[in-house]
Amino acid sequence: MGRAWSIITLGADRQYGGNRGYDDEPRRLYRYDSNVVNHLQIAQGDLVVIRNSEAAIGVARVVGIQKSSGLKAIQRCPQCGKTNIKERRTVTPRWRCSAGHEFGEPAITEEPVEHYTADFGGTYVDLPSGISKSQLKGIALRPSDQISIEELDPVQLEKLLVPLSNRALDELSSAIMSGVIGPDESSDETEETAYVQSAADQRNKVLREVRARRGQQRFRKGLIRRYGARCQITGCDITDLLEAAHIWPYRGDGDNHPGNGLLLRADIHTLFDLNLIAIDPGDLTIHLDKGIQRSGYQDIHGRTLLVGIRKPSNQALESRWKIWRERQQ
Repeated sequence: MGRAWSIITLGADRQYGGNRGYDDEPRRLYRYDSNVVNHLQIAQGDLVVIRNSEAAIGVARVVGIQKSSGLKAIQRCPQCGKTNIKERRTVTPRWRCSAGHEFGEPAITEEPVEHYTADFGGTYVDLPSGISKSQLKGIALRPSDQISIEELDPVQLEKLLVPLSNRALDELSSAIMSGVIGPDESSDETEETAYVQSAADQRNKVLREVRARRGQQRFRKGLIRRYGARCQITGCDITDLLEAAHIWPYRGDGDNHPGNGLLLRADIHTLFDLNLIAIDPGDLTIHLDKGIQRSGYQDIHGRTLLVGIRKPSNQALESRWKIWRERQQ
């Protein structure tokens, strides 16, 4: 599964002056080197949000990365050698390092580094104004003012992109699904990629309702392989009564992941879809809405979800649990 990153393009005001910048062409490629935090983490298939000093300007997917060895001009404090230096345009001396030394000009040395060029191919999509620098920082998994390549939460990024650009959402979906193998294409021993829930509708309502249920045979078969042919709440093992239920509601093919599914008896599936049955993500206990606790289903209240070696996506369970808790208040 691909990841999502925020990257700073040439021309953005840089917080620290040790880095003299790169020759970026933001619609085609992004250059960085081995001194940059996360330089080994960004990979082919990942999505990047290109930003300047104020806001995101575009979205692209990495279609390839080239690597070469070379030299890089590094600016340092002439007193202590730190690269953590900052230019002050209205103060004299103009430069100051993180240790407090002030100086007129930095010392410049050429040092060996590995150069990387991330190629976007033809995937670049311009973004209208709408995602600010502070919003990107708000969805960074480990926010820092000193990192030019920051990993983003793909679920939160998708929410920001929904009102802005369908093409950008398509690139994000491609990145998220990068390397994911469908349940029918993998062996039982293959370790599954983590499920990432979708916030954007990718199909119209009719198609979503038709394909979200038993008609999605690959999804159902994947759940049977994962959990066995039984209802995970009642234990019913009559295969013809079992349906594939989505924990996080179906919004696109990416949600047909075994980690986002449960095998449920048909009536239990309906109650689950109506948020009358819920699963505590902490201990996997079953909870019933007060309105049905005396309607013949009371025996399943307090049971533990039947799983096995592999559990459902905790992210999906937590999102669904939050919705149910809000209904109970």
